[in-house]
Amino acid sequence: MFPWHAAAEVLGKLRAAGESLTRLQFSGRHFEREQFAEIFSFLDKEKKRFAKLDSFLFPGVMLRDDRTFDLIFRFLCRWGRLQSVQFERGSFLSKRSIEKVLLLPCRERLSLRFASSGSVSATGGRAVRAEKMWLDFCGITPSSLKALLSRLSGVKELDLCRNALGPAGGKALASWKGLHDVECLDLLSTGLGDAGALVLCAALGPRSKMQTLYLGQNGITEARLPRIVAALKDTRIRTLSLAANALKGNHVLPLVQKAHLIGLNVGNNPLKDAFLLQLAEALRERQAAGMPPMELNLAEIKATPRGWRRFFVTLADNATQLRALSIEHNSLDDAAREALIAALKSGFVVHQLNVSQNELTARQIGALLRLFRKKKDGYLYAGYLTSPRAKGTGAALEEVMREFPTSCIPECLIWSRIYAAHVSGVPATVANLFLFSATSVPTSELRRCLVPPSGQQLLQLYRLMPVNIRRAFACNIPALQFFIGKVRTKEEANALCHLLFKGSLQSLNLRTPSIRLEILKTILARAADCPSLKELVIQSSFDPRIVAQAAATIRKTLARDRSLLNVTLVGLDSHLAQTKTKIDPSFGDQGVMVFGVGEKESKKSKAQERCLCSA
Repeated sequence: MFPWHAAAEVLGKLRAAGESLTRLQFSGRHFEREQFAEIFSFLDKEKKRFAKLDSFLFPGVMLRDDRTFDLIFRFLCRWGRLQSVQFERGSFLSKRSIEKVLLLPCRERLSLRFASSGSVSATGGRAVRAEKMWLDFCGITPSSLKALLSRLSGVKELDLCRNALGPAGGKALASWKGLHDVECLDLLSTGLGDAGALVLCAALGPRSKMQTLYLGQNGITEARLPRIVAALKDTRIRTLSLAANALKGNHVLPLVQKAHLIGLNVGNNPLKDAFLLQLAEALRERQAAGMPPMELNLAEIKATPRGWRRFFVTLADNATQLRALSIEHNSLDDAAREALIAALKSGFVVHQLNVSQNELTARQIGALLRLFRKKKDGYLYAGYLTSPRAKGTGAALEEVMREFPTSCIPECLIWSRIYAAHVSGVPATVANLFLFSATSVPTSELRRCLVPPSGQQLLQLYRLMPVNIRRAFACNIPALQFFIGKVRTKEEANALCHLLFKGSLQSLNLRTPSIRLEILKTILARAADCPSLKELVIQSSFDPRIVAQAAATIRKTLARDRSLLNVTLVGLDSHLAQTKTKIDPSFGDQGVMVFGVGEKESKKSKAQERCLCSA
């Protein structure tokens, strides 16, 4: 992955990679049509050299017009051997272009996450044969879903989360002939409700190959849960998420007695003390029946510290064994934390544990670390934030993170479909970015964050991160798209820059609803001090009165700094919500103003600046 700034350097890197190159990812900024044409022409001529190249990813690249997309589409069709193609958040694709993406002959993965036009209708056409279809937040409706499903052939993983499918969408899936061949179905926050979830689960059965089903945040009620659980009785589902559905837990327990079910996520539900005691007994019965240990997620439930103490004691008394347990963000008191440690020493066995955001002391973190060091396949995640009541834990947390690298964290401990807030008001997906850094977790998680954090929330996050954690685990993602709410103060801007520019970030695409000149200057100054950063893209609805001054500041920054090569301003329509995207064509050259080494700014951009200056 690399930012564009010189064709010779890019083509040189491609030539050097040669036969070893399997994936080409364009990240970070707007590419001119001529730049794509030059790269594609080179690849066409050297096609034999790149025999293993079969994946082309365009996450966040600003494709402003259909002509540019058509150029990419024709090249991909010519290339032929395609495993993965990705057009995600940031691509300004029209409805027509999105329809054409579905025609690409991908064999493995086709991703259209956060399609900016907000519409996938797929009203007929050739069969789509990709095994993995990622279509979260694409504006899919029940009617368009029905049309889309008729074209899917051989899909094994289908991600439809954050589309307003409703009960009718559940019925469309239930009547789809290909449902029995799907192995993983993600329906997080699709508004299925009781009716949609029930008809879908009833359509599954012994013939179904479904192994993973995400039904979190769907308004499933306690009253209808028994029928949904009964419908899943004969399936072979191994992982089931019912997170954030306002469940009280009484009817969840029969799932524990399903031998095939290994992973169960009931986090973010109002589960209380009685549920924990019943769960401990259900686990004892499961173990006595010879069923395999489970992976449980109980993050952010409503049990009291006393309930947790009794739960841990019972698990120890029963010599319960679990593959994994996540109890993050449950505010355990000191006695409950000590009960957990005592249980782990005296009969309770868990191989992978997430106990973050529970105000552990340095001594308690150290005790857990010693226990999990002894486990052959163990993993401990104790978090990376401290609280005013748990001071001095920074060094202990860092020791755990070095012993158990976050790049190796098992997904069952994070459960990406959970939206527990690590910091009050700050989405967990954003907080995780600054921890997991270069792993696959944060970028996929970040795309799911539909409510961007404000500058104030990021400042709060920054203050709660121990100094050593900030230093040791900086943001090392090569290219990042980051959506943020309003940044109102210089202190908030500095916190944002501390979090982003202390690592090895090369390309940043920052989007914010509006930005003041002082904040823009702060970000530019800090970006210039980041030796790794090569390009900066800022998408916002710019006040026309600051554009000329902003342009002058950018030119001065680029003139005196040799590491930062390109800065691009993208003008957005100020009347749309942050989750939707539309370029303001009156800004710059068709919505974009480009500044950088070896690049000529458009005459229109300069003319606009002169008009603003005279005004």
